[in-house]
Amino acid sequence: MQQEPQIHFVLLAAGSGSRFGGEKTLVQLGGIPLFMHSLRRFMPLCDTMTLVVSAQRVDEYRAICEKECETVQKLHVIAGGASRTESVSNALNSLSERGFADGLVAIHDAARPFASAETFSDLCQKAIQFGGAIPADPLTDTLLHADDAMLVDGAIPRENAWRVATPQVFDLKALNNAYALAASKSYTDDAQVLRAAGGKVAIVRQREFNIKITYPQDIILAQAILEHEKTMKAMWE
Repeated sequence: MQQEPQIHFVLLAAGSGSRFGGEKTLVQLGGIPLFMHSLRRFMPLCDTMTLVVSAQRVDEYRAICEKECETVQKLHVIAGGASRTESVSNALNSLSERGFADGLVAIHDAARPFASAETFSDLCQKAIQFGGAIPADPLTDTLLHADDAMLVDGAIPRENAWRVATPQVFDLKALNNAYALAASKSYTDDAQVLRAAGGKVAIVRQREFNIKITYPQDIILAQAILEHEKTMKAMWE
């Protein structure tokens, strides 16, 4: 019987939160910091957890985790870099330094507190098959392109276009190799890094409200989704 690969979970919480107006991953949602929702959801499903935060707040995040996480021994809190790409690279280096070279690595944004275990399972299976997998929704809105004067100058086809989210799951060796080739380039997600290195990335259609907290008003929607989750859980218990 083939052994299931280890799963290493990387949670990115080192962003500046400039559009939110502050450190959004520390904003309270349902009585706990925003980033803690992802840690609690995925800690039981993964073998290691790496939390990437701004360098000046490592001790603060570590103290919160020690208070709020039941299995904090599998969690490492490290400093991120100046960009998302640098932060992921730091996390991959941390895994290597701790002796982890094989298995799967999941990269997730702490600003997405509602990613589900069901979609995560699908992503892991696809990543084993293809080397990489990302959650996404098909685009349904009309997309228009504007010029520098903010005047519409054309339409963007939406056929076969997808709105990409996280967690994104990859073969750890393949992503390490891709980041080694990426050098000093900057990417907005890790699927682009793997594709640039010639790797394959499968799309998994999401099953949940996997919203990203970007602006202060997004917290209102997040609170509504959290209440909905509680209601549904109570109905099934």
